[in-house]
Amino acid sequence: MCVRWIIPLLAFVILTPVSAGTSGSGSKAVVPELVEEKPEDVEKRWRLGLQYFQGTSNSLGEIFTGDIDTLPQNGVRLSAALVLVEDLWDWPVNVLAEGGVMWHNEKSAQSDVFQYTMAVRFEWTEFPWSDSLRTRLGFSTGLSYADGIPVAEIQNRGTNSSKHLLHYLEFSLAFNCADLTRITRLDSLGVSAASMEHLWLFAGIPHRSGAGGLYGSDNTGRSIRGGSNYLSIGIEVEF
Repeated sequence: MCVRWIIPLLAFVILTPVSAGTSGSGSKAVVPELVEEKPEDVEKRWRLGLQYFQGTSNSLGEIFTGDIDTLPQNGVRLSAALVLVEDLWDWPVNVLAEGGVMWHNEKSAQSDVFQYTMAVRFEWTEFPWSDSLRTRLGFSTGLSYADGIPVAEIQNRGTNSSKHLLHYLEFSLAFNCADLTRITRLDSLGVSAASMEHLWLFAGIPHRSGAGGLYGSDNTGRSIRGGSNYLSIGIEVEF
């Protein structure tokens, strides 16, 4: 090939833009943009709890002021909850639907009692120390059905006359167990904090009463204004 043809050919190759992936018609191929897949946000999570509770002969007011007299009667509660809303209206508030079964060990004072609860729980989750210790302050309100009148309720009201269906309240406080492990330095002893990420130490004050007479009167005609109060402690796991 003559040199005079080689020079123009080289100039054409060098000066012509090279488009990778052109189609046969000369148009550029459309390269799909890579989009990073993100895991779906978990909007609803389950909670499963197991707590030990101890009966008291005190009112709620007395318990909150530290005046606590425990009773021999105690028991175990199994609860399940579903997170309905997280960060309600962009506030650090969770809303849950929960249900539970409480077995009252009446210590031979009478037949053991089973209590069933359904409630809505509201949790406040933001505190000045939340970066180092995640905390949940909860308030539950709903219904309580007992197949018998618990001894704690009889002691508190001074009568064994009441109703099976009454109001249910609970004040609770929960701390993340992974954070507690790190704060107490248990991880330095070989305890795995990561394995406790979804485990919470749970303490509460379950309360059953007539809500100031809202549920009517007992068999003696007295308005049901008192009720039973308990102190509970246990664990709650989320999944």
